[in-house]
Amino acid sequence: MKKLTYLLLALIIVACSDDEGNPCLYNPTLTTSAVTNITETSATLNGVISIVSENCDNPTNTEQGFVYSTEVQPTIEDTQVNINGTEVTTTLENLEPNTTYYTRTFLTNALGEFYGNEISFTTSEEQLCVYNLNTQDVTEIITTSAVLIGTIITEDIENCELPNTEQGFVYSTEVQPTIEDTQVNINGTEVTTTLENLEPNTTYYVRTFLTNALGEFYGNEVSFMTIDGLINCDDNLVPTVVYGTQEWSVENACNITYRDGTPIPQVTDDDEWVSLTTGAWSYYNNDPTKHRLYNWYAVVGIHDADPNTPNKEFAPEGWHVPSDDEWTSLKEHLIANGYNYDGTTTENKIAKSMASTTGWNSATGTGAVGNDQSLNNSSGFNAFPEGFRFYNGMFYAEGDDTFFWSSTESDTGGNCVFDECVWVLYLANNSDGLSRFEDGKREGISVRFVRD
Repeated sequence: MKKLTYLLLALIIVACSDDEGNPCLYNPTLTTSAVTNITETSATLNGVISIVSENCDNPTNTEQGFVYSTEVQPTIEDTQVNINGTEVTTTLENLEPNTTYYTRTFLTNALGEFYGNEISFTTSEEQLCVYNLNTQDVTEIITTSAVLIGTIITEDIENCELPNTEQGFVYSTEVQPTIEDTQVNINGTEVTTTLENLEPNTTYYVRTFLTNALGEFYGNEVSFMTIDGLINCDDNLVPTVVYGTQEWSVENACNITYRDGTPIPQVTDDDEWVSLTTGAWSYYNNDPTKHRLYNWYAVVGIHDADPNTPNKEFAPEGWHVPSDDEWTSLKEHLIANGYNYDGTTTENKIAKSMASTTGWNSATGTGAVGNDQSLNNSSGFNAFPEGFRFYNGMFYAEGDDTFFWSSTESDTGGNCVFDECVWVLYLANNSDGLSRFEDGKREGISVRFVRD
């Protein structure tokens, strides 16, 4: 920046005089002072414009102030800023960063154009915001949800704190997601959020983002695929096996909510259990280290006493509790495909092929589940002897039996407690077949799923 200030003296003698014949002397003095408050896009111009006039009428059409340009010796043909007074000052806006400008005070009227000394100044370099956005690997991916993690760091806080800032994650099933896709706002430096209601078996793309008056900024892109399957209570994938045209879960259900997230009540009290006509579950023997058992009302989603309320869904999206017909199809498939303990393809001798290889009480009968358990589970169904909870709340038969609900009510008029009959399937340690019988809805037993 130039530090010198120049003084321009202009003495104008015009061909006119006052009433006594004295000549008109017009003497403007214009000084351009140092420019102050220089930023990236603004600067303050300062100067003095004084006029000594003797024996002259006031000239018409007077304008004064500053002229400026990126070229030397600016004139009123360049950018002109009119400022009245002697001590003149103005702040220029919308300048270009890191650019040299030239400015002069000026005065123009019918007597001519007058300019002060020239001053140059250079605007500051643009203070660019430096944003460091990092999208990390997605974690806890299951069928319909995933956890996003990232960092959003502003390197220059003073220059980058701008109003209307939004930040967080954007995601889509298409590459390079933007704020035009799904946007999740998360404040802070270490950002994380859990996405819900995703589609199973679907690839998603995600990026951290920040947007403000300076523009849109994005981190690196990370892709992930949701799981096509069931998730158990340990957030692990439930194994499944395809039998003919059916895909079955080969691990018992452990739900504590319905599909929509509504809690299924845990009921430990015997008297309360026997009186229930809505869904409930309990641990075997009310022991949290044991497995979960459900009454039939939970299985079909009866969650309150109002008969007009729509039932909930017990199974996760894409799955359902098998009907009696689907259990029959499973049984027939296993028999026809040689899963009888003796390799035959007639009669029902499939119990050993469906039972787990451990946990059963010993039995001596030929083909019995409890006889030489190392030969069990050739079908992969892996049924453990988890017993049941009787309608009166008592627990029985762990190690001896395992029972599974169907979704099908019985219409045979069987002799069930409270005349509430449902078809149930079970395996016993001393039996060689998959048995079917009618049981009451208030029992607590195990559940498997079949894919829709």
